[in-house]
Amino acid sequence: MTPSVRRHIIVTGVIAIFALAGGFLLIPRQDEYVAMLTRDGRYEEASRLLLSMRGAGDRRPQVLMQMLVLRIKLGDIPGALETVEAVLAVRPGDPQAQEIMADLLLQSGQLDEYLRVTDRLVRSHPDPDRLSRLLALYRHHGRYDAELALLQTFAGSRYLSVPDYERLGALLSARGDWEGAKRWLRLVDRRAPAGETSARLRLLHVLLRSGRVEDAQRLAETWLTKWQNPYLAARLIIRLAQAGAVRSAVALARVCAERMPEAALQVAGVLTESAHPEIARELLARWIDLVSEPSADAARSYVHASLAAGEWRRPVEKLLQLRTGSPPEIQAGFAQEIAYGYGPEMLAQLLPLLPRAALRARPLLAAQIMRLGENRQLAEWYLDRVDPLRLTGYQQKVSLALLRALKPAPFVLERLIKLRESGRMPPELAHILADETKVARTSE
Repeated sequence: MTPSVRRHIIVTGVIAIFALAGGFLLIPRQDEYVAMLTRDGRYEEASRLLLSMRGAGDRRPQVLMQMLVLRIKLGDIPGALETVEAVLAVRPGDPQAQEIMADLLLQSGQLDEYLRVTDRLVRSHPDPDRLSRLLALYRHHGRYDAELALLQTFAGSRYLSVPDYERLGALLSARGDWEGAKRWLRLVDRRAPAGETSARLRLLHVLLRSGRVEDAQRLAETWLTKWQNPYLAARLIIRLAQAGAVRSAVALARVCAERMPEAALQVAGVLTESAHPEIARELLARWIDLVSEPSADAARSYVHASLAAGEWRRPVEKLLQLRTGSPPEIQAGFAQEIAYGYGPEMLAQLLPLLPRAALRARPLLAAQIMRLGENRQLAEWYLDRVDPLRLTGYQQKVSLALLRALKPAPFVLERLIKLRESGRMPPELAHILADETKVARTSE
């Protein structure tokens, strides 16, 4: 064999070897083939191939993950759980495998195991959403000790929200840990929107239970001013009173009168209805001291609230104060509300307290007072100056009753006819005119 022929054979052999090697490289590896079968939906074939690979001792994590995916696709939950445990045995800190295992446990109804795995996952790989879901599950299933432990683990971190801290404070206060509850509820007070109330009311409770009355009063004054809500203001005052901090409750009631003048009378009503009339009286006393010239509506509400709270003296004292410098209309309006609130027997006693200008401002009230004082002439004089169109329905009835008491029936009829002819008769009196006409005809 010549040298040239030998070289040709060697070159041909090398080319053949490279050709075979190239063909081998073009054949997909088994795990790639499994991926191709899975992609094409041939799950059973892929599963058999993976089982044979595992039987041959292949324990690579990617092979285990392929088997896990296949078993999930096939709906084989027990097999998937077995496989994910094998994955975690090789890669114990894999968060993806832990999350898959937790989902599989939940699907299989193994709640305790699911919570255990999820708790471990949350602690090793904190995530706000995952943490929030786990806390909600603990709360939903009554696992309050586990919930508290998890909240305490992450307290002070960036993973807890304001509602989480409120919940932590609630759980600690339920266990009588006032210091711990106070710490986290104070944080909520600093961070929560101004309108948040439940956590702040809980903080008030915690401060009172731990003997921090001054702190409770100071914070309550701040919240009352921000909220401007009569119901919540009353709740704050009542909470202080119920805790035995009556002096603080009175102080807060007086602050309410100063900072919520438009709602203070409503708060006083709530306090009276809640069996705290003594605090309501303090609030009303402060409110009336601050009001120089109460409107008719305010006077009506004040007198009603005072009488409901058992306060009889201060409204009359205020009327005496109004005699100095207040317009006659204001004095008369206040006196009228006292008269309605206290009853007819008070009317005659009011006469010395009212200047003539005030009586002229409320001629119907003056006529009532004069009639009770048996001054018929002045009663008629004031009654002649009453404008029916300015009277309420109740006042119209009072006016007509006075007219009938002071004048004979023909005069009453004549007065009603004149009112109708002048266009000054209120619609409510039209049927009364008809009745008076029938009476007059019958008497003829």
